[in-house]
Amino acid sequence: MSNGPKPPGRPTMADPRLVRLQEICDAVAADHFGPDGGRIEVVGIDGPAAQVRLHGACASCMGPNRILFLEIEALLAREAHGVEYLETVG
Repeated sequence: MSNGPKPPGRPTMADPRLVRLQEICDAVAADHFGPDGGRIEVVGIDGPAAQVRLHGACASCMGPNRILFLEIEALLAREAHGVEYLETVG
């Protein structure tokens, strides 16, 4: 396990876009899943796509997740961070 520098161009949680995206995802997931424990983990940004990993209640229901993603994407569009959509990663 290396503690060396991250590859260039690879966002880290020090990237304010990732921090804000995680805040938005946390707020929206809390509104939708509350005590069910669903969570959206922001993994990275690749061009216009925010890469996310789903946990708990979020991981098993794709229909409601699409609605959740649309809500997050609408908030991102208003904030103009260059992220246009979410994509899930393993």
